[in-house]
Amino acid sequence: MSPAHRNEGEISAVGRAAALLKEFRSGDGTLTAAALVRRTGLPKSTVHRMLRELVRVELLEQVGGTYRLGLLVFELGRRTPRESGLHEAALAVNH
Repeated sequence: MSPAHRNEGEISAVGRAAALLKEFRSGDGTLTAAALVRRTGLPKSTVHRMLRELVRVELLEQVGGTYRLGLLVFELGRRTPRESGLHEAALAVNH
């Protein structure tokens, strides 16, 4: 069972949002609502409702009929701790 599912089998709102956001990991960075419906298997009405909410909270941006990751995703990504060890070792060799 996917982590997006609750124990009783229903997909939670957070799970649906995550499923939509994960689809932006591949491709050219923009997706249509129709493509997200196809890729996730979520109902069309759910995808449209979730897209509106993700745009409202700035996790996605709407550009015409397509969607792309919003600035908030990048801001949060910059706050993610970086792995130490290999990265620091490589820096030490270059200096």
